[in-house]
Amino acid sequence: MQLNVLLGQFFLDNEDYQNAVAAFLQALKLDRSAEAYSGLATVALMQRDLEKAEAYCRAAIEIDPSRPSSHHELGIVMAQQGFCSSAADCFQATVELDPVFSDAHHNLAVMLLELGRVTEAVQSLEVAFRLEPQRLNLHYFIEKADAIAEKDVAEAAEIYRAVMKLDPQQAKLHQRLSDVHP
Repeated sequence: MQLNVLLGQFFLDNEDYQNAVAAFLQALKLDRSAEAYSGLATVALMQRDLEKAEAYCRAAIEIDPSRPSSHHELGIVMAQQGFCSSAADCFQATVELDPVFSDAHHNLAVMLLELGRVTEAVQSLEVAFRLEPQRLNLHYFIEKADAIAEKDVAEAAEIYRAVMKLDPQQAKLHQRLSDVHP
């Protein structure tokens, strides 16, 4: 990895976005690298410029389609733009390239849940939990199940059961499960 990319990462880590962009652009002048485009994508994402972030992610993927983090970052951009299906595709590509990328499994579960693909979402959630149980936030899934419960009791129950299996300490879910399955 070239020095300008490392410098850009340093500035990015310190939230000095102007200097980060300058360093990544300088890196691109010397060598068109996926890492430099990815750095620019991260800056654009942090600055909420989703169009630029998407373009930079796509450039990074074009240069190196085997780089999981580029697909993951594009998935985040797609999700923030409300393109759940595209985001799910990106997260799926990420986990195919890097099966132990726990954040990608978690994000894939979130997108699949948004798309109403509950069984697949639960499977991705279980993988994410196996990989990094301490990092997983199950509250989103509980809230989503609560919202689904009024329309589809079976899907809500499936989510509640999955969360209880992953975290047996979720005592409140026993009551919610009994509420949806008297």
